[in-house]
Amino acid sequence: MSIWTNLRITLLKWNDRLNFVEKFIIFILLVTFLFPLTLPNSYHFGYVEIQPPKLLCPHKQFDLHKNAYGYFNNSEQLAAVNYGGQYSNHCDSKRKQRVAIIVPFRNRTEHLKIFLQHMHSFLIKQNQIDYQIFIIEQADDKPFNRANLLNIGFQESIGLDSKIDCFIFHDVDILPMNIEQTYSCTKLPKHLCSYLDKFRFVLIYPTLFGGAITISAEQFRQVNGYSNLYSGWGGEDDDFYQRVQHQFGLIERYPSNVARCIMIKHGHDGPSNVERQKLLADVLGRMSIDGLSTLNQTYVRKSIESYPLYTKIRAELN
Repeated sequence: MSIWTNLRITLLKWNDRLNFVEKFIIFILLVTFLFPLTLPNSYHFGYVEIQPPKLLCPHKQFDLHKNAYGYFNNSEQLAAVNYGGQYSNHCDSKRKQRVAIIVPFRNRTEHLKIFLQHMHSFLIKQNQIDYQIFIIEQADDKPFNRANLLNIGFQESIGLDSKIDCFIFHDVDILPMNIEQTYSCTKLPKHLCSYLDKFRFVLIYPTLFGGAITISAEQFRQVNGYSNLYSGWGGEDDDFYQRVQHQFGLIERYPSNVARCIMIKHGHDGPSNVERQKLLADVLGRMSIDGLSTLNQTYVRKSIESYPLYTKIRAELN
């Protein structure tokens, strides 16, 4: 007698002996165990891989030219940028978004020059969004607080333009390579530039959620923004991932051949945050009382300055 015949006889015997409730419980257990096996691997690690939205009307008259270092620097695109770093595309699309690109900054002047030339060239070639670049400068000598600056950028840019509905939080030393990596908000918060040249274009850990991300204004409010407590290097992105994962379950990423980026070489980022492990152990416990809800206590705005390719907001942290 074959194995399958024996299995069939055994199942029939069980079927006769089990009542409806017992059968239902076994069914639920089987579904619970087997269904995850049918999902992409990314689901098991807290993210879902999505295809980028199709570029509806990229600028055909603009070509992207790389310099010897692999950076875009196209003067014809830069001429299309309005004073203050604002660009309005002419693509008639219902999905067009009004985007604020928020860049935390201090003492990276050479990086900023490269970033602005590269990003404007890249985004105008895509021609998918209305956007403005905001540089949020920490105007003091205290340890650099990147997450606090991102919250400040959110609040101050909304104050300047209440119609902003999508935010891209972006480090000044990261540059996208693939024009198909669409810079816009999608259904869930999304990690851009997941695959960096510095790490041989490998996702170094599955919950990585820093460097460049997109999130809608409403979603950012729902997680109370970033924590304001991460003074010094490290921890704030992992804290923010926990907030987003708790609220939305998953984040999104583009495929590895799309979400490739260059990291500009630089020295050490400064002193580490010695409290980060303690803070990371209690993210959800203080999520509602540490972030946008307490932001006004953490800084004083020093100035808002407009330049040809960006708007700078200088803030002194308390």
